[in-house]
Amino acid sequence: MIVGAISSFIVAVETGQLWLAVIAGAVAGALMALIFGFITLSLMANQVATGLALTIFGTGLSAFMGQEYSSVALDGIKALTIPGLSDIPVAGKLLFSYDPLVYVALLTFATISWFLYRSRGGLILRAT
Repeated sequence: MIVGAISSFIVAVETGQLWLAVIAGAVAGALMALIFGFITLSLMANQVATGLALTIFGTGLSAFMGQEYSSVALDGIKALTIPGLSDIPVAGKLLFSYDPLVYVALLTFATISWFLYRSRGGLILRAT
């Protein structure tokens, strides 16, 4: 996760595109997961030892990658306020004043849950 975070930060600093930075972070995290999967599944290595080694490697790699960015500050993604709904006294701020990534995460969760529990492909995936 830390490799994804530093990759995302570097892309955000260099390009100024926050959504591109989110994608870069996801790709970096997926590459680390791919390395873990290859080592544990193809090379039949111990998952605990491999996970520990990749955690240490990721921490060192992120420290190395982020050295020149240690004093850089970025503005975060601005909160998305939904007009009308954000003004509801108690629930408005609680439910409708988050940044767009929160809503993307909730939509992703709902989509994956539907796929796993309501589709034939999800049934096959859960059975294996």
